[in-house]
Amino acid sequence: MVSLVKLFSVIVTLAASVSAAPAVEPQIAKRAVGLQTSCPGGPVYAGYFRSWRDVAADSTNPQVKMSDLPAGTDIAFVFPMGSEDPGFWTTLRDSYVPALHARGTKLVRTVFIDRLLKVAVPADGNYDAIAQQLIGEFVTPWGLDGIDIDMEQSLTSAQATHSANIIIALSKYLGPRSSKPGTYLIYDTNEDVHELAIKVAPYVNYIQIQAYGRNGPSLQSTWNGYAPYYSSCQFSIGFSFYEERGAYWGDSSQPFWASNAANYAQWNPAGGKKGGLFSYAIDRDWKDYGDDTLTVPTYEYSKQLIPLNKQYST
Repeated sequence: MVSLVKLFSVIVTLAASVSAAPAVEPQIAKRAVGLQTSCPGGPVYAGYFRSWRDVAADSTNPQVKMSDLPAGTDIAFVFPMGSEDPGFWTTLRDSYVPALHARGTKLVRTVFIDRLLKVAVPADGNYDAIAQQLIGEFVTPWGLDGIDIDMEQSLTSAQATHSANIIIALSKYLGPRSSKPGTYLIYDTNEDVHELAIKVAPYVNYIQIQAYGRNGPSLQSTWNGYAPYYSSCQFSIGFSFYEERGAYWGDSSQPFWASNAANYAQWNPAGGKKGGLFSYAIDRDWKDYGDDTLTVPTYEYSKQLIPLNKQYST
């Protein structure tokens, strides 16, 4: 026979374990995966803006301003190198964020996976303080709308679990599971599906695939790997503009209609719709291969891609 003291102890233990478990919103727990024939709000167009090339970060660059991104840019990624003049961050907060918000553009800070790996595993298993620290470091001071985790390396299983725990903790405050509508938690990678991507699938707005220099059939193959874990409305593919003295991916060649970028805008996973299209080095729109001069971007490519992406993915 179980004593009343022991029974009471069991009840208390069970209650504590239940209260410690993270709350799961029913609509998120039941989030659809696989092909979707339409995506709420339609596909997004996003661009990675290299902060170190903004005139506020580098006065030698002729009047390249993040606030001049073209209308229809849904998400602008603040992509820093670390060499930015401190004045950039003040200008970002006081000028660029209000201007872009007024045009309906969200701003998201890119954080490399290395930053998460530097965080010690909490002894008590509570990752909430870590999430709040990261938001306080990368989001709140600048009035930004979210965090983008850039993952371009192999991880051990322990590293994947640790990183996933941080991202899941962040999802309480940012992204589709958060209590703050209009915030973003995004995962971008050049990797095929792996442990970390699987663990964070229900917690992120988008999985962004750096598909630089690739073709349609390879995109379908990549999607097939993610389909058991992600909705196609979370699946976003990206190309790269030519960086000064950088790699030539051939994504933004001329003529426009023969480019990878134009093909990506029209591409969808077979039988469904993609979540979006993004560009890396949008501040180089448009530069021909070998043109290493620093000039004000024309955004001629993005201005064509934005309606094309909407047309084929809505």
